[in-house]
Amino acid sequence: MILKHPSNVGAFKEDCDYSKGKWVWDTERNIYNSSEWICPTRPTGYNCEMNGKDLEYLNWRWKPDGCELPKFEPYSFLNIIRGKTLAFVGDSLSLNQLNSLLCLVSQVEKPIEILDEMIEGKFFTWSFPLHDTKLNFVWSRFLVEAKQIVEKGEPIDVYEVQLDKINTMFANLLPKFHYIVISSGNWWFSKKIYLYEGGKLIGCINCKDEKKLTKHETKFGLQKAFKTVFQYISKCEECKELFTLLRTYSPSHFEKGSWFDGGYCRRSHPLENEENAKQKLRSQWKNL
Repeated sequence: MILKHPSNVGAFKEDCDYSKGKWVWDTERNIYNSSEWICPTRPTGYNCEMNGKDLEYLNWRWKPDGCELPKFEPYSFLNIIRGKTLAFVGDSLSLNQLNSLLCLVSQVEKPIEILDEMIEGKFFTWSFPLHDTKLNFVWSRFLVEAKQIVEKGEPIDVYEVQLDKINTMFANLLPKFHYIVISSGNWWFSKKIYLYEGGKLIGCINCKDEKKLTKHETKFGLQKAFKTVFQYISKCEECKELFTLLRTYSPSHFEKGSWFDGGYCRRSHPLENEENAKQKLRSQWKNL
């Protein structure tokens, strides 16, 4: 995410597509190194260096074609959003993104965590009193209303998702924010998802055994959910000053398997274009 600031506006090009480019090696780009400075907000399990990760990954930065991205400056960032509140809304990948941002800005001011007992485990707030700023995380894996199915007293990897109803907690919190970064993706690959609109079952995702239901691809549910959220925000009278950013779905970092079956994430350098093509081809063959 990039927010303009008078000190670095000149580095931006309005006609530059920042999504097109490549990773380049840059030893001067490191913003912090956990072997030298311990982030006060990050759990030990998130400390890559402490857990044996090859530090080479720290020296790569994204270089857009035909332009440059200014280096992130924690002090400038806190001044830009002074008096404002920024929230990340989504699943654990959104929380990871917020944790990274917290580590960066904690070098300027140590945040104070504020717990809300009414929605414990779903809504987190970190306050920066010197800058009158708050960073938040809202747990909403589908962004819309969803219910996990329970069998024999145990929740299973099956969900009922209301595609046309924004998550109630998320909706109620929206007026508190000035900026939000929303994302979703991982949970749409659950074992099975039943889709509803207008209270009626309209189909399912990952449900080859359901002969009487319309089968939909993952992107169908994801697109519907984003549309519901954007329509709600556009009509929200209390959200007129809200700036919304959509973060696209990030690919898995695991190789040679997934999270639960032996996959690992030891990679310390970006995939080359040729490697990306090979991985895409392997994925296509697996799905045949």
